[in-house]
Amino acid sequence: MDIEDNFTFEIVIEDSIQVALMGSINSLDFRGDKGIAYDYQNRQITLFDTEGEIVMAKEFALEGPGSIGHVTNLKILEDGNILVYQFGNKMPLLNEALEVQRYYEMSFPAELRGAAYFQHMYAQHEDDVYLFFPGRDGGNPYLDNFYKDYKLVEKLNLSTGNSESVFKLASDSKYLTDLKFDYPMMALSAGEGEIYLALDTESLIHVYSPDAKEESLITLDFSPSKFVQMEGSNEEYASSYGKMLKGGVKNLFAIPNGVVVHYSEGIEGEVYKREALHDRENWPKLPDFDNNMLKVYQQDKGWSNEVQVPCHMKTISGIMDLNDSFWALRNDDYIGEEQDYLTFYRVRLKQNNNSPSL
Repeated sequence: MDIEDNFTFEIVIEDSIQVALMGSINSLDFRGDKGIAYDYQNRQITLFDTEGEIVMAKEFALEGPGSIGHVTNLKILEDGNILVYQFGNKMPLLNEALEVQRYYEMSFPAELRGAAYFQHMYAQHEDDVYLFFPGRDGGNPYLDNFYKDYKLVEKLNLSTGNSESVFKLASDSKYLTDLKFDYPMMALSAGEGEIYLALDTESLIHVYSPDAKEESLITLDFSPSKFVQMEGSNEEYASSYGKMLKGGVKNLFAIPNGVVVHYSEGIEGEVYKREALHDRENWPKLPDFDNNMLKVYQQDKGWSNEVQVPCHMKTISGIMDLNDSFWALRNDDYIGEEQDYLTFYRVRLKQNNNSPSL
């Protein structure tokens, strides 16, 4: 049966909320009736409900008791606490009052030097968190041998604070060849006894058992119709920066019996140069040329159609079940409006009428 006949979706807006929060947001998460965001300009974490009301907001110092460093990621855990990923080898755990409950400290220096906005680099499964935290035994993700010789993920136990390295990269990854590519980042999600992992510069999603030490269970290829990437190079240093805009996996969302991938298609070098999209003043035009997509996988159905995310949606958050709504942050820069609040759309993946109900 063709994909159009049995497993196709479109994204629809159901409602919206406004949150009295302004600034430069680089981290966001939703779970249940709560959302959380980090403003890196004001160093403020804001917890709000799904009616738009602020529950708690707090600015954090860089140093001293109760401080938080430069935040790259935050996530609401199953018990309502918030785990913060900051640069350095300590991760704060906050309660709903945004008070630091403890710091999880790794026994080795962190080697991560950058992060993608809104990308979840860790996922919770029961009492463990699986996170991209390179540095153990000198592992450096910016050196050629990292993905060949090192395990990819730290498995951190939330009760004991102990961690161990797990998950080797599956053999079908291009990073196990002798060619060089753009340095990847990592997206992670967890659900129903499976950990989903993707390097953002590949269309592969590796699925691991929570108890696995090395090998993956299976690799899923979401086979995008367009996914701009640089070709492999034999040069000592290879990068597409300034030459094109590479496509990339933005996030993974585990759902019952499957996963949803949010990715961008990228922009070919010819268009990137013609439209001068490397220039900061033209960045608001990027969504016109770089389509964002959602694609759904379920074990008994395979892959869905490619669902285009509207250009005025900046990022997606909170997908946990295909029967539930989730959230999209409005892209005010693209719309050309400056507001004293953030707008979040409540959205849903609507299954097309010719598809059987889930």
